Amino acid sequence: MKISLKELASTLAEKKGMTEKEAYAFVKSMFTVVRNGIDTEGKVKMNGLGTFKVIDVANRDSVDVNTGERVTINGHKKLNFTAEKALAELVNHRHAGKKVKMENAGGGWLGKLKKWF
Repeated sequence: MKISLKELASTLAEKKGMTEKEAYAFVKSMFTVVRNGIDTEGKVKMNGLGTFKVIDVANRDSVDVNTGERVTINGHKKLNFTAEKALAELVNHRHAGKKVKMENAGGGWLGKLKKWF
C-alpha cells in the first residue's frame, strides 16, 4: 500500500480533530525532523516504530550479463530500517506462515497508521 503525505495528514486530522492544514504541517515537520536526523546523525530511532540508519555498502564484483565481462559495482550508502520488536511481531503474526522481509514490509507501516491513530 502506498500513502501520500496528504492522505496521512487527512487521516490524522479525521482521527484527532485537527484541521487538514494543521495535520499536514505536523506530518511534514515530522518527516523533516527524521530527514535532518538521518542527514546529520546517520540514524533516527522512533520509539514504537523502529530505527532508520544509513549503512555503507562495500564495492563488490559482478558479471555483466550481456558481455560476461567482470565488473566492479561501486559502494554506496543505503538507508536501512529495523522495526522495533513489537512492530516486527505484529507483521510476523499477521503474515504467519509467509516469509516477510522487514525491508520490503517497511512501507506497510504507513498503511497501518490509519488503524493506529
